[in-house]
Amino acid sequence: MWICSTIGFFSLVQKDKPGQWQVRARVRRDLENLCREINMPKSRIVSTRNGDYAFRLIIDQNELNTIFAVLPKLITYQNFKNAVAARPDQREHERIYHKWWGDMLALQPAGTGIYSRWPSVERTFHATEPAFATRLAKAEKKAAKRSAKRGVVSADVETLVIRIVKRFVNSFVPVDRNTRLAEVIDDWDHTELLPVLRHEFGIELRYDELRYETALVQDVVDVVVRKCEAKRARKHVADAEKLIG
Repeated sequence: MWICSTIGFFSLVQKDKPGQWQVRARVRRDLENLCREINMPKSRIVSTRNGDYAFRLIIDQNELNTIFAVLPKLITYQNFKNAVAARPDQREHERIYHKWWGDMLALQPAGTGIYSRWPSVERTFHATEPAFATRLAKAEKKAAKRSAKRGVVSADVETLVIRIVKRFVNSFVPVDRNTRLAEVIDDWDHTELLPVLRHEFGIELRYDELRYETALVQDVVDVVVRKCEAKRARKHVADAEKLIG
């Protein structure tokens, strides 16, 4: 069992013999924090040079029960990552937790949770049904007014990207395609923005593909459109190969 808490990250396993568990950690300080919370001597911490985890506690059933009785009492926050960031001894964990948050988001079906309130991206790129003809026609006219070079796909992506960006900023802060990301989104929330874009558009998007410090919302739109067009082109090639095969 992996445990992420405001006092540290732990891996809990039953090992060697029944009735005995190991609480393992990457950082000794995390186990020291745990020992302090459960009134256990720090001398119980074992350093292991030949194990995956460098530090561990070997505990029995009663000590295991104590840990699970104490950890829930530490949950006095509404946002876990913010609570971790508030502890100087845990701040290096926060960036890892943000990345983990983004990786786990990939498991969640698109269009669920808060994202269910946003228009479906599938409708943007695969809306061939007659029911969407009117909506697409209106979007195309609106896009033509903005720029002769930008089409309906870019216009729809811009709308969705702006909605996603607004998810991370104060509702009173205006956001449009000329908004600079660094002015409205802090560094930590930026690490969550790209996983959301990857999740919602179903594309591969790396942090180094956007210069966060100088990127505008329009830069995000351009990257997403390019990625989606490439994805659609690959799908067409795959479909053609199936027909040939």
